Amino acid sequence: MKGLYLFLDFDDTGYVGVLQSSKYRSGTMADARDECAQNSAHLKACGWEVLREKIEAVAANKNVPDTVEDAKAFNSYFESHISLARADGVPMTLAERAQTQDAAKRLAREFQQRIPTSYNGMKEGQCYINTRWTGTRTGFYDNVQKVEQRIIEVCVVLCCVVLHCIVLYCIVSYYL
Repeated sequence: MKGLYLFLDFDDTGYVGVLQSSKYRSGTMADARDECAQNSAHLKACGWEVLREKIEAVAANKNVPDTVEDAKAFNSYFESHISLARADGVPMTLAERAQTQDAAKRLAREFQQRIPTSYNGMKEGQCYINTRWTGTRTGFYDNVQKVEQRIIEVCVVLCCVVLHCIVLYCIVSYYL
């Protein structure tokens, strides 16, 4: 299990730091849920307050729901993390990250959905633009392609490039 210190851009608050653990595994969704519960119990036993459990699966994996009806069994959604970097390879500055944040807010208005930015506080100069979709896998891919194309266009203006796009299916349990 590895630790992350993610900064997430919340609409009314700005960036908020969140400690998060992460672990890769293979197997069934039931296996992942069991291991997630075990990891949560371990962190609680060590004195940490666990606010939520979140399982992420690559959206193209088998057994990821294709229909809204299939997904209703879980508190679930699809999301993408589009990784950006400066074209010259130098880490993004705070000012450049702020420009990216402003561009994401313009895209959110254009697409009428939340498109926040985020970064890992342990990795200098990193920036992601994120999307979320509660519909079907096919609908999500269509949505991501439209948003990603606009992000590429915005990147040219910001002098940065898209490194990669990760598309995930997420199941969340909240404990707040």
